[in-house]
Amino acid sequence: PIADFYAANSALTSYTVCEGGSITFKDFSYNGTISSYNWSAGGGANIASPSASVTSITFPTAGATTVALTVGNSTGSNTKVRNVYVMNAVPGITGPTNESFENQGVPSGWSVINPNSNSAAWDQTFDVVCYDGFGAFFIEGSKCATGQIDYLETPIIDVANNQDQSFSFALSYAQKTTTQNDVLKVQGSKDCGGTWNEIASLSASFMQLNTGGVTTNSYVPGSQFEWKVVDVSAYPQWNQYKTSSSVKLRFVFTEGGTGQG
Repeated sequence: PIADFYAANSALTSYTVCEGGSITFKDFSYNGTISSYNWSAGGGANIASPSASVTSITFPTAGATTVALTVGNSTGSNTKVRNVYVMNAVPGITGPTNESFENQGVPSGWSVINPNSNSAAWDQTFDVVCYDGFGAFFIEGSKCATGQIDYLETPIIDVANNQDQSFSFALSYAQKTTTQNDVLKVQGSKDCGGTWNEIASLSASFMQLNTGGVTTNSYVPGSQFEWKVVDVSAYPQWNQYKTSSSVKLRFVFTEGGTGQG
């Protein structure tokens, strides 16, 4: 047999879990009838059913670790190993916070993820007139290929105990043509980034309205009036995060179908 396994939750986008959290794994081995299963994991993990085809594993300690499944039958055995990342679930934001990106670089606890090497990613700029202060994070669409996706993630936020339990941001955007279909989504996670769910999806036509408009010229905001505030907490999906003390949010920009927007 050839060993293989995946998370039983198909919504799990990475093998990432909060400290003290658990993941259910399911056997997907092949190339022979399986007669034995043996799960193992590092980092002091607790395995609910070590010899079953499906098991839940709890990870008590933050850090990188591994999960392994060994399967066997009368002809032999084989092992598959996967990496698991156990994240510290202590909130980086516990009270009312305003992040204006004034300090050089990615703020503490934030992260920029660029799955497309040698392409534009979320970056910092001080060369615009901002909604607040002098800094902003931006995507240079003219350097983005069709379908390119880029992520800007927040630290873990204690929403449940935060004043107003709200989240909003200011944006400014120019649409290259009326058919350019870029999308900016706001997604949330309550398991340190293991699974993400959509809270808001903003179309290109919505973003350009009362901000940068439609133009083929290179665009940077030249006035505070070219920004508008999006209240994420006004979207119905936000309600599932209001009672959580461990929320990560991320801005997901997807370049439209024609690219170079």
